[in-house]
Amino acid sequence: MKQSKISTLAAATTGAAICAAPGIAAACATCGIGDGPEAGAYNASAIFLLAGPYVTFGTIAGIIYFAYRRAARREKIARAALTVKQ
Repeated sequence: MKQSKISTLAAATTGAAICAAPGIAAACATCGIGDGPEAGAYNASAIFLLAGPYVTFGTIAGIIYFAYRRAARREKIARAALTVKQ
């Protein structure tokens, strides 16, 4: 019981210290930007970072899809050539 009171007090003290020091709160990249051109650049970079995994996955999926289609088309042509020879 005593340990939980100490933990709660430590968490409350840390939270109060962070709220009281505006320099710590402005350490976040979005908190200290404002409305200047840096804000637009930061937002654009966030969009690119979020889109990266989707673009990577889409590229790999597209390569696999087109490779599968190419293999199926070659197999169809090979079967047609065997049918003509017989």
